[in-house]
Amino acid sequence: MHDYRAATRLALRKNLTVKAHYRLPDGTVRVMIFGNSYKTYREQMDEYEDYGRRTELTLVELYQSSERFVQHGLKWCDYDSYQEELDFEAQDLKREPRRLTTFEWTGVIVYR
Repeated sequence: MHDYRAATRLALRKNLTVKAHYRLPDGTVRVMIFGNSYKTYREQMDEYEDYGRRTELTLVELYQSSERFVQHGLKWCDYDSYQEELDFEAQDLKREPRRLTTFEWTGVIVYR
């Protein structure tokens, strides 16, 4: 699926979290979480991909969720650590934490 118009519309939404799957040179996949906060998820992804001139990353899948991205200055986070960020946010706001396992993900771009 290569729906770039959908991805562009997606970048403009406020309540948005995206999950990006990157293939590394050794064939493993790294899953990262980005979202719209003070910058769009796409700007955050660009910064992550350019950080230290990472040329080894190949985006292979991108998923969206209508869940709000954490709002305490986080730019990006690996998937396995994001629940800790949700817990921290809940503690700071004095409410129950959201569960990453309950996020509903929809495929936006999938490269194979």
